[in-house]
Amino acid sequence: MKKLLKFTGEENLIRIKMQKNTKFIVVEGEDDIPIYETIFNSHVIERNLDIDFEVVYCGGKSKIINFAKLYSKNNFMAILDLDFDFNNKIVDHRLKYLEAYSIENYFFNKIVLSYILANILKSNMKIVLSQINISDWHNHINDECIDCLKHIYFYQKSYNNDKSKWSKLFICGDNGCWEIDRTKIEKIVQMIKIETGVSDQEIDNFFTSTFPSYERITKVFPGKMLFTSFYRYVKQYMEKNYSGIFSANFTNDKSFKNSSITYLKFNVECRKILLPVFNYLTE
Repeated sequence: MKKLLKFTGEENLIRIKMQKNTKFIVVEGEDDIPIYETIFNSHVIERNLDIDFEVVYCGGKSKIINFAKLYSKNNFMAILDLDFDFNNKIVDHRLKYLEAYSIENYFFNKIVLSYILANILKSNMKIVLSQINISDWHNHINDECIDCLKHIYFYQKSYNNDKSKWSKLFICGDNGCWEIDRTKIEKIVQMIKIETGVSDQEIDNFFTSTFPSYERITKVFPGKMLFTSFYRYVKQYMEKNYSGIFSANFTNDKSFKNSSITYLKFNVECRKILLPVFNYLTE
């Protein structure tokens, strides 16, 4: 097989300007492409649509926003991670924000998980859905990550917009443990305290006065940081009654995520928030 033709983020923005008859769906990162391609290709096939469209990345939210400010045509729609942009979203009908920190947060869903497990168990999805319980995982994240959430929120929204220092850090326990390691979380908190020089009270006040209320912070905590924990939790949960089956199908969190992509389209909340993009494809 020949090496596949690939474009850089900058080249993709140029293509949008040049290929005006193609409908482009723009995403932030290269890793997002297969996720959104699966969702939107499924939609096109289901509706039997004949559309020339392409999912492309451009290399980050700020580049997408700057491009939208300078380019007025309507042959693209962009999907932006919410991050912590609760109150300062850019108003542009071509820009659609998720209602979760990132697309990864939509994987932490019972319906999506039920389809995955039903597939490897050769079972009915509704039966699996009625029996699985992931509330312990959600509750654990609520308990263990709330202080870290307060600090990274303050850092990103009040001090420095750079989230690269923590967005991909490993925060699980060692030796396959799914639980969050308090020592690793505390290192992030201390790093932010030292750099910002602000007190816990200041951070608490900023969080309380500006952060929206959420029942589960698994929706608004950086999803990439939580995914390994979720994978390990499901693995341990499955091993209790179906020893070896889960591990035989998913050797690591990456293979689990890749398989999960197929079923993300069944997340009702995800489909609802992407409805304007679906409509854009059918116009």
